[in-house]
Amino acid sequence: MTTSESVAAVVAAALTQTGVEHHRRDAGQFLVTLPGTRRLQTHCWLVVREQALFVQAFVCRRPDEDHEAVYRFLLQRNARLYGVHYMLDRIGDIHLVGRVPLEGVTPDEVDRLLGQVLEAADGDFNTLLDAYADLWLANVESSRTKTLSTDVLNVVNRGRGAFHQGSEGTLEVERHSALAAFEPPFAAAGLPLAQQSDLRAVQWAKLLLNLNNSVNALSGLPLKEQLSMRDFRRCVSLAQEEALRLLEHAGIRPARLTPLPPRWIPKLLCLPDWLFSRLANRMLAIDPLARSSMWEDLEAGRRTEVDWLNGEIVRLARAQGRRAPINARLLALVRAAETGGERHWRGAALLAELREAVAGGG
Repeated sequence: MTTSESVAAVVAAALTQTGVEHHRRDAGQFLVTLPGTRRLQTHCWLVVREQALFVQAFVCRRPDEDHEAVYRFLLQRNARLYGVHYMLDRIGDIHLVGRVPLEGVTPDEVDRLLGQVLEAADGDFNTLLDAYADLWLANVESSRTKTLSTDVLNVVNRGRGAFHQGSEGTLEVERHSALAAFEPPFAAAGLPLAQQSDLRAVQWAKLLLNLNNSVNALSGLPLKEQLSMRDFRRCVSLAQEEALRLLEHAGIRPARLTPLPPRWIPKLLCLPDWLFSRLANRMLAIDPLARSSMWEDLEAGRRTEVDWLNGEIVRLARAQGRRAPINARLLALVRAAETGGERHWRGAALLAELREAVAGGG
C-alpha cells in the first residue's frame, strides 16, 4: 500500500539523484530551487499529502493591465503542459500548480514534473515579461517609451533542470535614460546591460549570425562540429550573402559584432577546413555542448523561430519585389523537420539542395 511516508521517501531520493538544490521543511514538504536562464531561479514546492503529491511554483505578479492577452496566453499554454497548469491566486498572481496521485509518484515522474515547471516558468518568462514591458516603461516615463533589446550568447537546455551557457555574450539594449534605474539589478543578476545607440544595426548583425541556426538544426550536430565542416559553412555563407545583398539594397548597414565586418564572414566560411580552423579559431572557440535554439525546439517538438530568422530575410526580399531562394528553402526544410521531415542532413546534400533552390529560382 502506498503511503504518504513512502512517497516522501521517493521524492527525497529523486531530488538527491537529480542533484537539484532543495530543502526539506516539515514532513513531506520540499522546497526545490530550479536554476534558469531567462530568470535566475524558480522556487517550486513539492508537498506530499494523504491522497496526492501537490506541486506549486510562483511565476510572476498579476498584470496591472491587458489582462485578456495575458490570460489568453496562459490558457492556450495550459493545453501543452504536462502535469501542471497555470492558475491565479486570490490576488491575481500567476502560479504553476499540479497534483499527482500517490500511486503515480516515481523518481521519473518527479523529474518530468520539475522539468515541466522549469520549461514553463523559465521558457515563458520572456513572453510574460513582454506583456508587462510597455507598462513597465510607461511607469518610468509618461511618454510610454519603448526600448529594444537582443542577446548575443548561446544557452543549451541539457535536461533534468540543467542549463549550459555555451558561449560568451551580452544583453544589448537600446540606449535610453529610462534604463538607468534598471542597470543595478541587471548587473547584480550577472546580466549587465550594454546600451547601444543603434540597436537595429546590432539586431540585423545578430540575425545574420543566427542564419546558421537553421543549418545547425538540420545537421543535428553540435555547433562546433557543424562549423568545422566546410559544406555546412558554405550553406551558411549562401544564406548570409543573400541576406547581405538585400540589406544593402534596403540601405541597412549591420553592426560589427565580430573581429571581421559582416560582409567578410561569408568568404571566411567558404575556406578549406584546415585554413578556416587557423584563421577562425575564435569562431570555433565554442563549448562542445553548444547547440542552436532551433535544434532545441526540434528536439522538444516545439515550433521553431525560423520565421523570425530565415523568414525575415524572405519578407525583406518580398518587400523589395525580389526573391530569397536560399533562405526560403531553409525555411521550408525546417518547417518540414517540425512535422517529421529530415533532421540529419549531410553537408554535401544540404548544399546541393540550396544550390538547386537558386537554380530553380526558389
